[in-house]
Amino acid sequence: MSKLPFKEIYNKKNPVYYQFIDNRSDKTVVFIHGLFSSSSIFRHFLHFIKYNVILLELRGIVYSKCDKPYLKNYAEDIRLILEKEKIDKNVILVGYSLGWSITNEFAESHSEMVDKVIMLA
Repeated sequence: MSKLPFKEIYNKKNPVYYQFIDNRSDKTVVFIHGLFSSSSIFRHFLHFIKYNVILLELRGIVYSKCDKPYLKNYAEDIRLILEKEKIDKNVILVGYSLGWSITNEFAESHSEMVDKVIMLA
């Protein structure tokens, strides 16, 4: 698989980086990594997934600064990415470690968008 370019959104003044794979599906998988990690831990899944994919880089961990690393801010980052990509339903969240907590926060506050939640320890 060729290298995907990073896209960027801003939550307030904070940049948030992500990669988007458009497989022209009605479902989208959002991968949320843990602390001391990056979205690269999910790359081996990409060959098997036929849905759209968002690989989120949590701000304050690898690629960008984060003035307030609260779960609600990370959940808002996901909402803004989905809004930019015009995705408002059929979202499958995959959270690993810290990503598990962010996944839970997003699913509770935006349940109308979420189809499934997969939480990895």
